[in-house]
Amino acid sequence: MVAVTFFARGLAMNRIRLFLLALGLLALGLSLVMEPSLQPVQAQGVRKPRKVALLVGPKAYLHDFKPLKYLDKDVEAIGDELKKGGFDEVVVLTGGLDDKNAATKENIFKELKRLLEGNANKKLNIQKDDVVMLVFSGHGQEVFIGDKKSTFFAPADGKQSKPDTLVDMSEVMGMVSACGSRNVVLADMCRDIYNPNKGKGFDIDNLKVPTSSSILFACKSTQESFVNENLKHSLFSYAVIQILRENREAGKTVSWSGLVHGVEEKFGSEAFQKLMEGGKKQTPVERKTDLESTQLVAFAASKPNEKIEEFEWQGEKKKRTVRTIVLGGEKVEFVKIPKGEFLMGNRGGSGKQERLDESPQHKVIFTKELWVAKYPITKGQFAAFVKLAKYESEAERDKQGGWGFDSVTGKIEGQKPKYTWKNTGWETTDRHPVVNVTWNDASEYCKWASKECKKGIRLLNESECEYANRTVSKTRYFTGDDVESLKAYANIADVAAKDKFPDWTCAKFNDGYVFTSPVGSFKPNSFGLHDTTGNVWSWCEDWYQSDLYKRGETTDPKANGNGEQTHKVFRGGSWSSIPRSCRSAIRSNELPSSRRYDLGFRVCFQD
Repeated sequence: MVAVTFFARGLAMNRIRLFLLALGLLALGLSLVMEPSLQPVQAQGVRKPRKVALLVGPKAYLHDFKPLKYLDKDVEAIGDELKKGGFDEVVVLTGGLDDKNAATKENIFKELKRLLEGNANKKLNIQKDDVVMLVFSGHGQEVFIGDKKSTFFAPADGKQSKPDTLVDMSEVMGMVSACGSRNVVLADMCRDIYNPNKGKGFDIDNLKVPTSSSILFACKSTQESFVNENLKHSLFSYAVIQILRENREAGKTVSWSGLVHGVEEKFGSEAFQKLMEGGKKQTPVERKTDLESTQLVAFAASKPNEKIEEFEWQGEKKKRTVRTIVLGGEKVEFVKIPKGEFLMGNRGGSGKQERLDESPQHKVIFTKELWVAKYPITKGQFAAFVKLAKYESEAERDKQGGWGFDSVTGKIEGQKPKYTWKNTGWETTDRHPVVNVTWNDASEYCKWASKECKKGIRLLNESECEYANRTVSKTRYFTGDDVESLKAYANIADVAAKDKFPDWTCAKFNDGYVFTSPVGSFKPNSFGLHDTTGNVWSWCEDWYQSDLYKRGETTDPKANGNGEQTHKVFRGGSWSSIPRSCRSAIRSNELPSSRRYDLGFRVCFQD
């Protein structure tokens, strides 16, 4: 067995943040990093090596240890990446005494023993060629027992300077070693000690680390391991998570040296330097051994129709996962939107901006990822549907037409038969968003698209639509509280429109477009979606219900089917919208048969 251990260390005013990743790699001859496709074929009847992990991050301490933020989020996020990286079993302990996932001393040893012994199942017990990974995030403490120092991790029910209530790391390493390890890692860790040496770190060069082991510390002995309120992670945990996530998205393997160097590069970057408090430094420290090329995790390559794209959000470089689906010969790009939560509705205000049907503000939680079209559906994409499905839009079918712009009178007019999705009175291309489509038209497109790609293509529901627009923002607009912050991010009624329509209430900036703009002409939001505000309103799946928000907190909400059953919701604002109608919380509604010069739709699906 080869043991690899990570230590995150920090001390500041007795607030010590320990992040220990003890990785036991039970392998001989793992000196090569192999892509999954190059790994040797498993002989029939030969036991396949197992990978198991135990991660501990107490959400709260029950006695006299000071609380530490985001320990649970650290280990949960790392655990998620390990599962995706091929680990057979990942156990995450964050809870209190009465929780099934209790991060207590008794439960830590119980779960570790179960993972190592495999519940008496010989095929599941840890053996020579297996991988054991231990992750501890929380307080560490050195306690003198006579003249001897022992190193402990503080579980949720641990008490300061009470060794019998703490987790002895020597004992933990001994349990792993007893499974057949040729080497065991015994190392001191960051300190919360009660003796004259209080507050000092230790010299890692004094640690006798076998060649079959490797150690990474979150910082030098005299430094602090920082926690960032915006990230809701310690910086060290965040760096580890990001390295694993970036390699997963790229479909790559992660070697020990790749992880170490990746973490070092993160901390050396300007972006990470800005995250550290008061110009202080945090420098991860590695105790090198011969494990540099050892493969830790292997992520499957992305599907051929998926790619990772870089984009910029308010000066920050970000990445989005994009999946392309061909529908009727037209490519439709979808962006993966993360699971998460947000506050839906308005936060209260002057009454001039907010409306009653946007209250009360309430939490919405999404437990699953969602693929959302990067742009509103375009004329070209809708035309492919019309041609292949032999479909006639409602405005054409009922001969009533839609709305459009009369270049002679210089006015918006309708309904008239000459205005349909094909003609709005201003010049458009196949890259412009389709308008003058009813909710019924949009629904038929979704049915056709679902059959074409064998996925559940649908309109977004109201909650998804606001989440896709707002992302993590809590401001009036997804860019800030001032409408002027939408400049370069949204095509709304502005100076360009004011020149054509003098009576309109407009923003003071000029976005360069009087009418609709080709999709993607403006910068994306922080999820990587374009035109979630402005350009065209988007139909939602829901029936409109004025008091819907009285439902309170909700998880994974479905489209509302209990409204007045007369009007459908649409959201997002458009090229002709006044500033107040471009707020993230704005709700609007029309009959399902309505068609307008500023109303289109966006689609989504879930795997």
